[in-house]
Amino acid sequence: MTYLFMIVRCLIIGLSLTLCHYANGAETVLSVSTEMDSKTQQSTVMYKNAISLVQQSNIPYILNTAPWNRIYKKALTTPNIFVFPIIKTDERASSFHWFCPISPPEQIYFFKLSSRDKLHLDSLQQAKKYVIGALNDGMVTSHLKSRGFSEQNQLDLAVYEATNLQKLLHGRVDFIAMSQSHLVSLMLQKTVPLSMISKELVVLDYGQYTVCAAINKNSDAKIITALQQSFKVMKKTLPMSTHHQQPIQWCSH
Repeated sequence: MTYLFMIVRCLIIGLSLTLCHYANGAETVLSVSTEMDSKTQQSTVMYKNAISLVQQSNIPYILNTAPWNRIYKKALTTPNIFVFPIIKTDERASSFHWFCPISPPEQIYFFKLSSRDKLHLDSLQQAKKYVIGALNDGMVTSHLKSRGFSEQNQLDLAVYEATNLQKLLHGRVDFIAMSQSHLVSLMLQKTVPLSMISKELVVLDYGQYTVCAAINKNSDAKIITALQQSFKVMKKTLPMSTHHQQPIQWCSH
């Protein structure tokens, strides 16, 4: 009986020490959250820069992949969540500590099926006659809504960009709105011939915005400091060019 009591006592002490250890923040783990696929998009400049930033900070982390709107909403309210990519806007600026830029700016285009050779756009206003596949709660969707597009009339929203590509390929939407680099990575992942898609019209020029990574402003101070110090060093040699990637010859009218 005494032997059993000693075992239980040791277990209780051990559990108490463990809880104290975690309570003191000694094992705080950073949640790295992104919509990007670690298997198919890990070679992109954006992905490599963000992950390198975390790894060079020597912070223990776990990688989570989820839809953008879910990641963003959780990062707004939950400490120790590091999210990328995210566009820095005036509305978002005060909610996060920022690491900018992690990628060169890109243009967002409307893309269509090449087989629809009579389908052309000369202006954003003209696109209101068609169904557009876009990302739920995404920056591009917000931009389109500010220009008068609506879910009731034009926008067919999805939580994953890959879903929008499938909708385009199956004729459920007339156009999809995304960056060229993102679309190419999705097409290569799905083994879709690049010739099947045509670039039609610029929707949004990210040159006026900054593509960043960010962490909830109420995160562990040690994590924030480690990331900031790492990023300060990284910025001196940060690979920001996409020129090394194979050029894509898009069809266009």
